[in-house]
Amino acid sequence: MYAIKQIPINIWDDFYEDDFVPEGEKQETHIYVEDCDIPKVNQKEYLEVLLEYINKNLDTNGVILTIETVYEEWQIKVEGLTHAKLYEWMEVLGSADIKVDGIPFSIYSES
Repeated sequence: MYAIKQIPINIWDDFYEDDFVPEGEKQETHIYVEDCDIPKVNQKEYLEVLLEYINKNLDTNGVILTIETVYEEWQIKVEGLTHAKLYEWMEVLGSADIKVDGIPFSIYSES
């Protein structure tokens, strides 16, 4: 069995820059488990834990977060997240003590 030492979570940061969103468009990105060897059922569970943490501990005003599958991969779809707010989130998430079954999350943002 594949034993993991950490749960790598990427908040994709390649979306429209603040103040440069074209008319009719919106800032959208996604959060996903960046290790395809982790079973999909576990990926969904990890994202559910993260979503609960975000909703309880971060400013989500103006942000819509939903768990969904895209190309058979689980992700949290994020709408309305600005880069400024992502920076604030990463200040908290980068050092958050989030674990599942004793396995810590490693949360980062890169594209």
